[in-house]
Amino acid sequence: AELSSPDSNASGNLFVTLFSDSPGDYIEFTITNVPAGTYRLQMNFKSNVQRGIVSVAVDGNPVGTLDEYWYAIVYPMMDFGPVSIATSGDHTIRLTIEDKHGASAGYTATADKFTLVPM
Repeated sequence: AELSSPDSNASGNLFVTLFSDSPGDYIEFTITNVPAGTYRLQMNFKSNVQRGIVSVAVDGNPVGTLDEYWYAIVYPMMDFGPVSIATSGDHTIRLTIEDKHGASAGYTATADKFTLVPM
């Protein structure tokens, strides 16, 4: 299940939560009207004690993994480094639950915003 959660610390006062119960669950986001080029992919999220480890892919191409677990609620940004966008248009970012931190109480994942920084 997915849920947009109100939170004054998130961009636009909302973030998206994927309520997963096991590895393999995923959520996809469409980013629209992206010009072809090379970008740094950055993702803001909300971490806490119930988060899982996610793999991140753009248009099916893996770009990295992220452990969203943290012992307290924080709002970090992860920089996944360079991502090549071959064609202009709409593109898909997929977050897939891979596992969970040993101390995590769950497999949920969040996404606040994605930023493509031109290189």
